[in-house]
Amino acid sequence: MTANSQFHLPDSDLSQAVFSALSHAASQIIWPYFGQLDADMVRTKSSDTDFVTIADTRAEQYLSSSLLPLIEGADIIGEESTSQTGVIPKTLSDGYIWVVDPLDGTRNFVNKINRFCSMVTLLHKGVPQAAWIYRIAEKDCFFAGKGRGVYYLDGTTYQRCAPSGEASFFEARGTANAMGVEEPLRTALRERLKTHKGRYHIGSAGLDAVALAQGRSEFVMHSKLTPWDSLPVSLFAQELGFVVKMASDESRFTPQKTGILMIARDEPMWQAFRQFVYQG
Repeated sequence: MTANSQFHLPDSDLSQAVFSALSHAASQIIWPYFGQLDADMVRTKSSDTDFVTIADTRAEQYLSSSLLPLIEGADIIGEESTSQTGVIPKTLSDGYIWVVDPLDGTRNFVNKINRFCSMVTLLHKGVPQAAWIYRIAEKDCFFAGKGRGVYYLDGTTYQRCAPSGEASFFEARGTANAMGVEEPLRTALRERLKTHKGRYHIGSAGLDAVALAQGRSEFVMHSKLTPWDSLPVSLFAQELGFVVKMASDESRFTPQKTGILMIARDEPMWQAFRQFVYQG
């Protein structure tokens, strides 16, 4: 690791370097393409609504080249480079690994909806140690450090996030999707989610986590799990004091797991959420 780098502190040299790289990628690479994409700058991956753009690939290339020198011997896993092979490397359990989602919320980006971000997570032996979520339009960043909490960063100030709430699950606001749920539960769950008055949609996993940090959400459910989306969200939720477990068996989320990841403000809300998901 570089000298004087303490990755668990929001104002460390390392954290500032990550913030600077994200800021540059946002302002110089991603934002200039917003609303300016030609047809040949967009393609699809796993489905007709799973987009990747020239902004995604160029931002990932820049972030990869900027992050790798920060920690000697570290490896890197990017969403777009991994999607080309369809294989998540087993090196997730080795040493220091940077995990990069250059443009989270690409569907919003393509459709000119101003809700997207960039995410970077630092793993050590498979365990998230730090995560940065940079809001591109707002030009600010949220940081989570293992055992250190969650902070709002704007480049010069660091403010700790400590959301609170008192609503029951059915009165709370939160985000949930059934994209990765298998049938027959998927169809039934989609209909149930429509009945929850507090459930809303953002279209970005990273901004789901930011909503938790800002106190705008008290629950999150993700059902299409990937390291670049799920690792930062789980670390943010844990450091905010939320209950974070897999819905099927209440186990801890790890990068290799699939299924439904459920996050709630406390254990009673998590259990009510789980019952709602499976039984209505």
